Amino acid sequence: MSMSREEKNIKRREYYKKNAEKIKAEAREQYAKLDKDAYRARKRRYYAANPDKQKEANKRRADTSSKLRVRTYRLKHKYMMTQEEWDTLFTSQGNSCAVCRTTDPGTKYHWHTDHCHDTNKVRGILCHRCNSFLLRYGTTPAILRAAADYLER
Repeated sequence: MSMSREEKNIKRREYYKKNAEKIKAEAREQYAKLDKDAYRARKRRYYAANPDKQKEANKRRADTSSKLRVRTYRLKHKYMMTQEEWDTLFTSQGNSCAVCRTTDPGTKYHWHTDHCHDTNKVRGILCHRCNSFLLRYGTTPAILRAAADYLER
């Protein structure tokens, strides 16, 4: 019987968690073996031989519809949610940050989808400042409460 995509993603994440150091070591080893000058030269030759393909690729990257496709792909495969589900969550938050309630995302890259790194479950949509705060200071409620108590003293 075939596994669903979600089941495959869960298995892949479990495998990575168990073998993270081994996978990272292999990647570092492959990178060390790479002849960077030869790689860059090969890319330059390819771009010189295929300028039309390069121009088309640059247009695709700049095209907002391709950015939307990337965003849709990331939502689907990383967070297991659709764009409609994301929009519903954001609307339920009042179209603002779940923490500070600002309506300004604070960056040109737009809003951040906050999620638990262990379960990959989405918690909410955050502005850049609140997302950076959580990345920097952690998501342990006890630490955040202690910081709030400190500020109130």
